[in-house]
Amino acid sequence: MIRLLDGVELMIRVRDNTGEYEAFKLMPTTPLVELFDTYARLKCAHVTSLRFLFDGQRVRGDQTPQDIDMDDGCLLYTSDAADEGLGVDLGGRR
Repeated sequence: MIRLLDGVELMIRVRDNTGEYEAFKLMPTTPLVELFDTYARLKCAHVTSLRFLFDGQRVRGDQTPQDIDMDDGCLLYTSDAADEGLGVDLGGRR
């Protein structure tokens, strides 16, 4: 697990099923629900209709980047809840 200094922001990229990216800066201890809510607003979607995955695992809003060992520049993959199980790239490390 990589230890980050307090006050260091991470750049986290979110990729949708069309391949489009959005980038977000957040602290390692910020609950990911904040990123999820902002992303949903940008996409005019309801956050409960989206699924976020990292290293092939579903990510919960109460988790933080530090909880799931995210590094600067990591990728979250998002898809519509209806797309689950379609064998798409599940995001992860750069």
